[in-house]
Amino acid sequence: MNKTIIFSISLIFAFNSVFGQTNDEKYGDDVKSIDAIINAYYDVVSGSSSDPWEFERDKYIHSEHAVITRLDDNGKAESHTLEAEYIPMGLSPKTDFYEKELKREVSKFGNVAQVWSAFEIRTDPKIESDIRGLNSIQLHYENGRWWIDSWTCEMASDKNSVVTEFMTTDDISTSSAIDDIKEMEQLQVQGILEKDSTLIKKLLHKDLIVNAPSNTVVDLNMAMEALKLGYIDYTSYEQSIDNIKVVENIGIVMGLETVMPTGLTGKAGTIEKRRFTDIWMYKHGQWIMIARQATNIYNE
Repeated sequence: MNKTIIFSISLIFAFNSVFGQTNDEKYGDDVKSIDAIINAYYDVVSGSSSDPWEFERDKYIHSEHAVITRLDDNGKAESHTLEAEYIPMGLSPKTDFYEKELKREVSKFGNVAQVWSAFEIRTDPKIESDIRGLNSIQLHYENGRWWIDSWTCEMASDKNSVVTEFMTTDDISTSSAIDDIKEMEQLQVQGILEKDSTLIKKLLHKDLIVNAPSNTVVDLNMAMEALKLGYIDYTSYEQSIDNIKVVENIGIVMGLETVMPTGLTGKAGTIEKRRFTDIWMYKHGQWIMIARQATNIYNE
């Protein structure tokens, strides 16, 4: 029976490759990014009882020798191939089955990535359930696309709070986050007044983008060069924060700042008032600025 099922699945792959679009044409968008391939990973197993199995698409997002490992309630591991994963599907009638992703954390270095992903199993996509699990998914990038090389799944149970632990990881207290962001804003002002490029750089994300008061958009390197050359230079810098909003790991700061330019700014001796918005991201235990907008509203 198992050989028959595998043979039938192989025929599906063969016929689909001969007739119609190629797999690259049909599923190429699924492997362009980590987010896309993880979305496809859940999509291929989700659907109603009348929806066909997506074996071909599932195989496309996995590498040739992908390994699947499942842990039972006692923590015992069982590993098998992707083809073996299809066997129980072929032996049972298809039912309404949906895997709803609850939280995702991605770690990427070079061409290798690790994804932690909590999910919930539902029979109706709109109705929550208490059947939850955690996936550890390993991927690599090759030939212009991402591949899933392996994944390990552990289900939550009365004895195992793996999903709850993962879901509460890096939860941020709003009150403490606001205090921390205020401190970061103060350090930013201090760094600019003291022309301390080392301090400033520690506060800024490598992909920082700034819509500057000069009506130009600059990145981190351009901002640091302007500070070094004296185009960002103030004898006075006062900041008044109107509001700080924290949404998950993002902090948004809005307010008014008053500065007295000097040096090469071309406006030495004047007073400028600006409305500003700073956007901070909490990552690896610290807040770093990822974007900033500052607009002059008054010159004296």
